[in-house]
Amino acid sequence: MKLLTLNCHSLLSPAYSRDCENFVREVLRLRPDLIALQEVNQTRTAPPAAGDLAGWTPPAAGALLRADNHALRVARMLQEAGWPVHWTWTFAKIGYGRYEEGLALLSPGPLAQAEDWFITRSRDPENWKVRKALSARVTLDGRPARCICVHMGWWGEEEEPFPAQWEQVEAGARQGEPCLVLGDLNAPAAERGGGYDFVTGRGWQDAWALARQQEGEGSIPGVIAGWEDRLVQPVMRIDHILTDTPLEVARAAIVLDGRDGPAVSDHYGVLVTAKWRKTT
Repeated sequence: MKLLTLNCHSLLSPAYSRDCENFVREVLRLRPDLIALQEVNQTRTAPPAAGDLAGWTPPAAGALLRADNHALRVARMLQEAGWPVHWTWTFAKIGYGRYEEGLALLSPGPLAQAEDWFITRSRDPENWKVRKALSARVTLDGRPARCICVHMGWWGEEEEPFPAQWEQVEAGARQGEPCLVLGDLNAPAAERGGGYDFVTGRGWQDAWALARQQEGEGSIPGVIAGWEDRLVQPVMRIDHILTDTPLEVARAAIVLDGRDGPAVSDHYGVLVTAKWRKTT
């Protein structure tokens, strides 16, 4: 199975249309079995989406799709190219005063039991610290798994502490069923004593660390929005694919970085090729 996560920073670039086209082209080249996207925006004043919603599975609580929703645009482009995408999206908070920012999961296979829930105490969409998780049940490598997409806050945040957010993420896992968490954790893998160590210390394994072959280094190119006043390391991998079930990972790679595919966001993608480890 191939797993891809990307904070796509959608609608914000002057070259958005080109970036979207490049992203779709790379998806068709890479053929991932699951895609987790963060900062999946729609303009808050755009009209509701109309027409064919292209494989849309709303979360149980529902969500209002608008005409310029990024995930909807990507899904339509993929379907037009012959890729049978199924997807779900949720709105979490207002971004930059203009956008309804959310999370999305996409797969060529069916999604089931789509759910979303708040992982922060605040649920005010005007509060930029508000965070949600989005999950769906997806069959990967012949086995149903719970897949959770996240965009976490920062370690050290007092108002919405990272540990409390992560505990709410874990609440979406299902006992006896494999669980994968994919997304932007705002947690550098090389930073000790922060969010990455907290998560892996609770038994979650980083697919990157498990990989026999690793290609690339950081998932952001340097100082980006939100990191201006924070400690920035020379190379930061803050986007992760985590598992609570043993994986055999053949390859983990930074993609969509201008080297392995064109850069389409202020983040790069993380792509993992893996299979479930056989247990006796």
